[in-house]
Parts: sequence; C-alpha cells; structure tokens
Amino acid sequence: MVFLATSVVGGAFVGGWQSSNPDGASHGSAIIGLLLGFVAAVADWWFMRGGGDRLSPEHEANGVNSDRIARMAIRAQRNNTTAHNQTVGGRNSELPTAAARQISQFSVISDEHGSVEIDMAHTDEIARVQVSREITAAIEAARTKPIVFRESYPPPAAPGLSFYGGTPIGPVGMIWPRGLADHRPLTFLMQWEAATLAAQDTTGLMPRDGVLYLFSCLLWGEEMEFRFIHEGGQTDGWTLLPVPDDLPVAWGEEAAHASPFVSPHVPADQQQAPRLLPCWPFTPMAIDYPGHDEDGSDGDGPRFWRDGSAVKEVLIRAQDPEARLVPGPVSSKAAFARPFPSFPQDWAAVRVVAVAALKKRIESWQWKRFAPDADEAARATMTATWRNEALALYEEAITHPLGQAIPWELSDALWERMQGLELVLWPFEGTVEDSVNVSLGLSSEAIASIPAALIEAGARRHSLGYAWQREEYQHEFVKRMGLGDALEQARATWRQSRTDEDMKRIQSVEKELSSAYEGAKASGELTQVRDIWAPTPNRMLGAPSYVQGYVEEYVEDRLLLLELTSSESIGLGLGEGVLQFMIRPDDLSARRFDRVQMVCSAY
Repeated sequence: MVFLATSVVGGAFVGGWQSSNPDGASHGSAIIGLLLGFVAAVADWWFMRGGGDRLSPEHEANGVNSDRIARMAIRAQRNNTTAHNQTVGGRNSELPTAAARQISQFSVISDEHGSVEIDMAHTDEIARVQVSREITAAIEAARTKPIVFRESYPPPAAPGLSFYGGTPIGPVGMIWPRGLADHRPLTFLMQWEAATLAAQDTTGLMPRDGVLYLFSCLLWGEEMEFRFIHEGGQTDGWTLLPVPDDLPVAWGEEAAHASPFVSPHVPADQQQAPRLLPCWPFTPMAIDYPGHDEDGSDGDGPRFWRDGSAVKEVLIRAQDPEARLVPGPVSSKAAFARPFPSFPQDWAAVRVVAVAALKKRIESWQWKRFAPDADEAARATMTATWRNEALALYEEAITHPLGQAIPWELSDALWERMQGLELVLWPFEGTVEDSVNVSLGLSSEAIASIPAALIEAGARRHSLGYAWQREEYQHEFVKRMGLGDALEQARATWRQSRTDEDMKRIQSVEKELSSAYEGAKASGELTQVRDIWAPTPNRMLGAPSYVQGYVEEYVEDRLLLLELTSSESIGLGLGEGVLQFMIRPDDLSARRFDRVQMVCSAY
C-alpha cells in the first residue's frame, strides 16, 4: 500500500529531523507525521481511483511497456472490442470497452503477446499520447514522400478522374458547391481519383475510394473561400456535373491578366472571359524527397521545401525515369511566317494573336529596324491601324466557340490580315506556342491539324523537370581555361586607384576574354554542359514552401494537404501567390476537410 510505504518514509524523515534538531519539540514531529500520513492517504485514494498505471509484477517482468499498452488501448477504443471485465462482485462479463470503463475500474485487454490488466479510466490519456506520436510519425512520413502531379501531355481525349480545370466528373446528384456569404458557385480547380492518390500515399490517411475535389472562389479582392469535398463509392457511371448558369468568370476582374486569350485592352463586356479553367489531366505520383541538398546540408531543414539540384534531379526522373536530354530552350528570331498551313486553326488561336498584338509595345530599336523613315505622326498612325485590326480580329473571334475549327478558306483570309501585324507580333514563336497550348487545354476540334512537332515543342511547359545540353557560357569558359586571374587583378587595381586608366584596363581584359570565347565557339572548342530546369511543383504532402506567410505556425502538427503555385500552362494564374492547405492528420483520416486551414502567401 502507498500509505504504508509513505508512513515509513515519513517516520524516517521525522526521526532524521529530530536527530539533527535536538531542541525540536515532540509535537512538531507529530504534526509532520500526521501531514505526511494525510498526503499518503490521498495518494493511495488517487491511485485506487485510476490516477496511476496498474501492472502486475509478472507483466513488468515480461517487459510490458507503455507503448504496447497504448497500442492495445487504442485498438480497444477504435475497434470497440470486447473487454473481459473483472467487476467488484467478482463476476465476469463481456461489454464494449466504452461501457466497461464506466462499470469496471480495471480491465484486461489482449494482444498477440498476451493480456495486460490496465486502468481503463486512464486509457484516454494513453490514447492521446499515442495519437500525438502517430501525428508526428505521419508528418515525418509525409515529408519524405510528397505526391506531385505529372501532367499528361498531350492530354488524352478522356481525362480520367484526376485533372485540373474543365468540368468536374461526379456521381448523379452531386451538388456544385456555393459560397457561404454570397451563395455564388465556387470555381472548380481540380479533382483526384482517390484510389490512385491512396496508392501513392505513404501515410495511409488519404481517401481510398471515390474522388476528392477542390473548389474555390477566384474573385480577386474577395475572401478566398474554398471547399474540399470527398465523394466516396464506386465511380462507375459518374458523369460531367451540370455547370451552374450563375457560375462567375474565373478570376473575376483580373481574368484579362490571367488568360492568353483575354485582353485588358478590350471593354469588359466584350472580353468573353471563361468561367471554367482549361482541363489538364495528371497522374499523382510519390517521389523520394532527398534528405539533403547537393552540398550535403539540409537547407531549411525538413520542415520546408528545398529547390536545390538534388530535388530537381528527383523531379526530372519523376517525369522521365531515364532523364533523357531534351532540346533546350531557344530564343529564336526567325522571320515572321505562317507556322503551319491551317493556322489559325481555331477561334482561340485568333484571340491569342489579337491579345498578343494589343499587348505589344514597340521599342525604338524596332521602329528603326522595320520603319526607319517613319516620324512620330507616321508611327502614331501605324500604331492605331494595328490596334484597330487586332480589335477587329478579337471582336470577330468572340462570336464563335473558342474550340471551333476554322475552315481552310477562312483561315487563309485571317492569316492574310495577321500578316499586317508583323511588327507587333514579332518574334512570333511564343504566340504560336500559346495558341497550341490553349487548343490542347480546350480539347479543340482543330487539334488534328496541328503538326506533331509543334505539339511536342510544348511538352516542356507541362514537365516536372527536364535536362538539356548547351554550350558553356563565357564565365564558365573563362573559369575552365583559367583566364580569370588577369581580370581579377585589373579589378583589384582599379578598386585601389579609381582611375580612368585602370578602368580602361578592365575593359581591355574583358574584350580579350570575349574574343577568346567567341574564337573557341567558332572553332567548336566549347564544352557541352548539362543544364536542368525543375520549378517548385504543385503537390500534396511533403514540406510546404517557406514564403512570406505564416505557414510555419502549422508545420509542427499539420500535414500539407495541397500546395498550388502559378502555372500559366494550365491556366492557374496566381501571380506570385502560393496557396497552402494544411490539415491535421486525424482530421484527414476522419475526412474532416471542413477543418482545412489555408495560408495564402506571396514571394
């Protein structure tokens, strides 16, 4: 008994106090003894009421520990298993664990290693400790296995059940969610097939059947209300949801700055901005997130996403396991010409061209090159002519569906008009690539008329990452050849003297190095360098990016349910913004998506 043990300790303490204090009064010892006895009695009562763990000596000898008890207690609680209760009267009965805790002080619960008698009134606290450990374990597991979205390019005719934008696919009777404040329909952002997602989920917490959806308000200047929705069950027979008639324009007043086929230079009532985002299918896939950067450091630590070359290499191999080299980005200044015989292939392409022409500001060097004899008045007249033609093309295009193919004869006539916009359209390659990308995202009727080479050229826009070879740059050549000492010496001398003569020496050395580089380039002596490109991916789980927000307040006890950044290629125009959705592991397991916290930040 605790009382007996404490009384002995109390007597020893009192005796020691008396021996060290010969003048102490005997009644003082008696008072202290009574107080200690009272404390012991309270302690014994607390223990018997369930304040302490009760394990028999044989359990302790067999190595029963708190972790095992916690696991067993949680299993009993979660599964509502049967406990064999030893009641006060000695009767044995079988009751669900929740009821047993109310009737019996102690219960025997079992696992594969035997039985343990524990205080059932204490299992709630044991469970909380274990759940805390499970939360930490889930977060740590998630950080090592983020799920990224490898976009399907070119997009298949049937998008499947995981895709950005377009029209959501769901069960019959599913209600398109609306905002709580204004009751306007929310914009559909994306959906995930739960089975595909769960197969990549190392935490085991994601939904395993049906589809997970994300809808959000994209109206700038208003509260960004969002809704994660999980529709469970078998997906056979699911269809496109009816689009609400009052669905607002995606991005609201900023739509003209978020789409390549909408212009801010056109009156708002004529812009014809889309209500649905372009549809881009993807495949969720987990990657092995490296535990350190290429220099061996852990960067910002495991709590935040790193963009070092080690992570980029992982993303490149997620896109292509063989990491094959692709043609590198080029800055072409080819002559203005029709890119393929059916261009413009659809009315979206006409709008893309018109938007590019309306946006272009002609620089002075371009005037000197294309119209060297034009004075200010002539330039103003030419600019007005181009603007009017671009507006006319835009106004004609908005009277047709975006993805409607244009007949050959009409396409020829439209191209003839576009040729008059050469000065405001050159260089033209980027505009053509935009038009092809838009046609693919809209599932245009004219996709078959677009050359395969042009479609392939757009693959980089939808890649998690890629590698290519290029010739070394001048600074790399100078370093490799050991030619930089003379330049550094000249700069050091100038920093001391600040004279014009020493500045001229720097310029002379720079000219010599430039000549050496151009000579090596002309003779084919430059080294080929492998270069890589992999931006921060949209993803689930993993570590959140550290931006100018307050996501650090959530990283210790929440998972990154989703992080989204701007991606013009899929029509996700967030500017420099980053959306981070955080959720507690137990809420994710319980499908409590109403408890998701969003952090909206910007670089």
